[in-house]
Amino acid sequence: MKFQRARSTAQIEERKEQIREAAFELYQKGDLAAVTFTNIAKKTTFSRPTIYTYYKTREEILLDCLRCGMIICRKELERRFLGRPLMTRAEYCHSLTDWVLTHKFPLRLYSIHHTQLEPQSRYEMLVAFNRESFHTFAVFTPILNHHCPDNTAEDIAFYVASLLFFFTSVYPLADPSPIQLKAFEEAEPPFAVPPLEESIYRTLLALSSPLHFAADDKNIKNPPADSEK
Repeated sequence: MKFQRARSTAQIEERKEQIREAAFELYQKGDLAAVTFTNIAKKTTFSRPTIYTYYKTREEILLDCLRCGMIICRKELERRFLGRPLMTRAEYCHSLTDWVLTHKFPLRLYSIHHTQLEPQSRYEMLVAFNRESFHTFAVFTPILNHHCPDNTAEDIAFYVASLLFFFTSVYPLADPSPIQLKAFEEAEPPFAVPPLEESIYRTLLALSSPLHFAADDKNIKNPPADSEK
């Protein structure tokens, strides 16, 4: 079948989505080195020159994957926290821990976006990514205004900045590869990696310690979140 050039905005976006899906699958199964134009071409109906018409580097593709991932992550945060009854600190941190575990691979990409993805991406793609990233982290402000009404805007802004630092480092540090684990065990002194879920939960508890959750005072018993049913 003769290849047809995409002409409409919808056709272009559909092709970019296919390229992103192929690249993200390669990244999930391997690492950054596995994401090549040749490998993407093998997983799609597009030739390497066709892929270059939409993205100039593999880093641009993955940055665009991350941009789309930020939208998904934001919608999930909104579903979990906005418009919900007051949550205790423990309930909030448990739900946020589950969110972190659920979005492992977008957060793994997030850990390398400053050092590896953005330097190899065009300016307009950086702007598009940062727009979605900032919108995602901005969701925490209304969430915390609801659950922590006694805290100041400065308190909440500082906490959100702390979350940003944590989310850019939690993966892969908290989830090392088998070869990294082996190296930890053979190092002197050996390092035992604590359980992933417990590590994330305890870190989130520590980061949120300056915040005053209203439900803790009222001892409100809320029904479990959807993820915990």
